[in-house]
Amino acid sequence: MCTSILDGLNGQAPHVTQRANFAVVARSPIQRIREFARGRGWTNLRLLSSAGNAYTRDYHGETPDGGQMPMLNVFTRRGGKAHHSYGTELLYAPTEPGRDPCHVDLVWPLWNMFDSTLESFTGRTPNEIIGPEVTHLPFVITDPLPMVRGGVNGPDTLYFLIDTGGAELIIDTAVASAAGAVVLGQGTGVFAGGTAPVADGRVDSVRLGEFVMRNVPVRIMDIRKTSPAVAGQRVDGVIGTVVLYHFLATIDYLRGELVLRRRSPAMLVQVEREAAAASAVALPFWLASDHFMFAWGSVNGRPPVLLFVDTGLAGGGFVCSEEAARSYGIDLTKTSTSEGVSGAGRTRTTWFAVDSLSMGPVTTRNVRGAVGTLAFRQSFGFDAGGIISHQFFREHALTFDFEGMRMFLTPEP
Repeated sequence: MCTSILDGLNGQAPHVTQRANFAVVARSPIQRIREFARGRGWTNLRLLSSAGNAYTRDYHGETPDGGQMPMLNVFTRRGGKAHHSYGTELLYAPTEPGRDPCHVDLVWPLWNMFDSTLESFTGRTPNEIIGPEVTHLPFVITDPLPMVRGGVNGPDTLYFLIDTGGAELIIDTAVASAAGAVVLGQGTGVFAGGTAPVADGRVDSVRLGEFVMRNVPVRIMDIRKTSPAVAGQRVDGVIGTVVLYHFLATIDYLRGELVLRRRSPAMLVQVEREAAAASAVALPFWLASDHFMFAWGSVNGRPPVLLFVDTGLAGGGFVCSEEAARSYGIDLTKTSTSEGVSGAGRTRTTWFAVDSLSMGPVTTRNVRGAVGTLAFRQSFGFDAGGIISHQFFREHALTFDFEGMRMFLTPEP
């Protein structure tokens, strides 16, 4: 999340530099810094490299073993000389258990906003779960993507997509208005095909089967426009990973249901026993930011690469860049195109065939893949080989254990 500091300062830099000099320093080659900045859209920041000098070490932005630290330093000019007048030394002060350093929050717009929006939950427990130990939500449809019924501040008359590529619960603007959702802020979301206006908010309750979640953070946007992507079934919202990790959740494509269980040691033991009895495969995954799940996989028998586990690709099972497709031996002279719709509007997709797609010992053949631009390096600082999605998981039950950071893939009996 540290890059979000500079995301915000990039917008403020033209105003700051009317009264002061402002620069961002990193101990990295300047070419790499500029490449990263282009990917983030930092057009207003003055970027400097300390790769060839001791600046970061001298001004407390580097640990004795060479680790880089986010340090803010202020210099003033007096008598024709530059003097160091301030440094955010709270970086090195002990913090309370469970708290991170807050030394640069004064220039970090994200946390200033969160400090204000969190007041909306004063006296409330976010995502409080009321209900039994487990509930089963039958799929309304399974293809091209699974959907279940649910409710927002009322009965379960709404239709939700299940999409691990999403974060919080997304609800349509009309649903939010009818439910009296509290709007906390406005912004822009990034989706396949571009960006779209979004808002952050809170609803009193969300009904999922026999569970009721109270005081739920939501993202509000025009999501019903994506209905053509699911054969015209009305889309009132999206259940994303942030919702799922409040449960021991199973997307069971085989039985056509979403299973939500309370997270408890006893329930986890039961899930492990059921997985073992069904010859399920346990695969580790890693969580980047708040909802990006990555796991090792292989494309066409090539060496393992990290894949983003995003179950929300309608009509396909894999996404990668053209460059990656060629490295996997995919023939891009044999493609087809189609038009679709995403959260950002109309899209045009180029499709290709993947001979085999694997995660651990689980392999799916003849997978429909799509060409797409992946910006994981710019977002997280590491590369990923693609996105693994719906068609791959379609013949399995997929269970997520967010305590042990494992997913269980249960094959068809």
